[in-house]
Amino acid sequence: MLVELEGCMPYLPDLATVLADGARITRDDVEYVVEARAVGMVALPSGQVVGCDPLVDAVAAMPFTVAVAPGRYRLRAWVAAVHQSGSDKQDRTAALQLVVTDQPAVRWELALTDGQDPAELGADGFFGYPVDAGVGTLADMVAVQALARGSSTNWTRSTSRHRFLRHPPQSMPSPMNPPERT
Repeated sequence: MLVELEGCMPYLPDLATVLADGARITRDDVEYVVEARAVGMVALPSGQVVGCDPLVDAVAAMPFTVAVAPGRYRLRAWVAAVHQSGSDKQDRTAALQLVVTDQPAVRWELALTDGQDPAELGADGFFGYPVDAGVGTLADMVAVQALARGSSTNWTRSTSRHRFLRHPPQSMPSPMNPPERT
């Protein structure tokens, strides 16, 4: 969630443009075509939402200060197809959206964790999380803590798939290869 905070947020993407299926954005001779892709449902039993790279950052991950009602929510990836002269098209995940309601957003507000203050950001500053394994997720704190406990016992992709998925799929869905479109 993101909202302009009285001039104290230096990095403010135009979400009305970025989160629009079929949007075309051109900058510096590079064209980005944005597409919405359904990722699936996420269970949030505690309502405490965490954004992290669960394969490398689960131990240090903290929930956002604003929680949601416990329940199941849709996740949507916003993927930008990057077209640059002389190169093959590349798909890049631009954003991951937790769909809390089907009603249009009235405003966006920055998802913060304890201790983050937008007024302290520099000119090009932003808050985020590292994606050293190239994976990003929005998950419940309960699930992230379970992964953190398991990280000391050598989690593997196979271990986590069989422990957390009742019927593991043959291949893991991702925003780049989604099971369905929204």
